Amino acid sequence: MTNELERYRLPEAVAARYVRIVCNGTSAGDWNSITEVRVRVRDTSLDLVTLPAETFSDMVLPAATADGNTIVWTSSDSSVLSGNGAATPGTDDQTVTLTATVGTESRNFDVIVRARSLADNLRLAYAFDDGDVFTEGSQSYIADHSGNGRHGRLMGAGSTVHDGVLDLTSNGSDFAQNGYVLAPAGLLDSLRSYTIVVVATPSNLNKQPRLYDFGSASANSIFLRASTLAAGLKYNGGTTALQDATTALTTGERQEIAVTYDARTRVTTVIVNGQQAATGTTIQREAYELLGIAADTRNYVGRTQWWNTSSKADNLDFCGTYDEVRVYSIVLTDDELSTLFNKIATGIDVATTPAARRHDLYDLSGRRIDAARQHGVYILGGRKVVK
Repeated sequence: MTNELERYRLPEAVAARYVRIVCNGTSAGDWNSITEVRVRVRDTSLDLVTLPAETFSDMVLPAATADGNTIVWTSSDSSVLSGNGAATPGTDDQTVTLTATVGTESRNFDVIVRARSLADNLRLAYAFDDGDVFTEGSQSYIADHSGNGRHGRLMGAGSTVHDGVLDLTSNGSDFAQNGYVLAPAGLLDSLRSYTIVVVATPSNLNKQPRLYDFGSASANSIFLRASTLAAGLKYNGGTTALQDATTALTTGERQEIAVTYDARTRVTTVIVNGQQAATGTTIQREAYELLGIAADTRNYVGRTQWWNTSSKADNLDFCGTYDEVRVYSIVLTDDELSTLFNKIATGIDVATTPAARRHDLYDLSGRRIDAARQHGVYILGGRKVVK
């Protein structure tokens, strides 16, 4: 027996609400006398913080511990994965150490930033092929080609799929009859950088129709307004942030549109038919932040969030046809967008070819041809050429 302090070390720090001491007697008898107990503790809230072991795109890092302490994040290589979670995937996998600090306590997390992959960052893909429509119960759906199972519900009497397009040409001011697609909730979950691709042909552009409008309500969504063309975000009823375009869409013509948002720079860019139509930093909020206000149960393609408000007469549903809608959780480059739009137009996947084969010619059926035609459409080195 001794009155000196005896130390008992745990193998590692554990999260706990109390300490129970179990006594089994001493060499002098089956009793114990404890005069003082000291328990060395530290803020264990960081032990409850978790991060995924790998990522293909930006991460949403916890801003605070479960007990409300602010976390400061730093990175071993900000060019690959920054301390605010913005990722820049390269050609190879790279491991970055993120360090979380609360007060004097720190904890390291090793995260593998996977090589750049469009397929792994594809969240949703509607091609509107005739065979993509299926029925469950009494509800019709359009199949999601991303592999994530985000099949869209075909809503309203005015939504039909035929000849490879979603036909909403009968849409007007009667919102009860208008057609649109409702994508599943969760589309915006953890979405930071993104590219939203829309290939559509407007029939008319009256009253600010929405090509897409994702979120929970007119007060909380990200959207693309077809006229006057602008990408926008409205957060929790605040002022709408708009990135206005300098060009307009054309009725009766097929439009290839991409909207990108870079979480690292907070730059929004709108591209129409291969040309930059808008760019700037007007939109500062990120898509995932909308879910902090309400779940994204109203992810619309072809419908406006304003349909059940007093302002619905000035904010109509889209009237026209859609060839394709895609959502990526990464900013596509100009070359990647060009390749994607060529694929959508021709139905041919473009493979990366050795330099020696970049002058190979193919017709639209994939057959090798010896020389370019004087007039027509063909594939040169994986790209569509129209003469």
